[in-house]
Amino acid sequence: MLDRLIGVAAALVALAPLAAPAMSEGAAREKVSAFLADYLGVSEADSSKDVAITLADLNGDGTDEALVVYSSPLYCGAGGCSAFVLELSAQKACSRADLLAFELAPGTTEHDGWRDVVADGITLRYAGGKYGGGSSTCK
Repeated sequence: MLDRLIGVAAALVALAPLAAPAMSEGAAREKVSAFLADYLGVSEADSSKDVAITLADLNGDGTDEALVVYSSPLYCGAGGCSAFVLELSAQKACSRADLLAFELAPGTTEHDGWRDVVADGITLRYAGGKYGGGSSTCK
């Protein structure tokens, strides 16, 4: 009986899908800081301040994307602050959206295999490799 249970357990383990290891918040924050330093031309020390990051797996690949609002006074105006949806699965973060917003949150619906993103209460759909009318730095 014990041999049979061990055999069943081994079979279940073999059939279980391998999950990608979750990225730590610290590792995500480092990638975000590096992206902001490269993209906005600010130092990594400055880019680590005034940053709101929400991590969520938007495309179901097991790796979180980062919803980022950079609220440094130089990057905010009446229409919002520099905001990005960053894909973190590669060596360096790349942007799926370059927006102005005060708040970003994952949506409850999805399009093209990606969850929608809500920017200041407005739902942005994923289409053509990016969100909204902004640009994408991902290849």
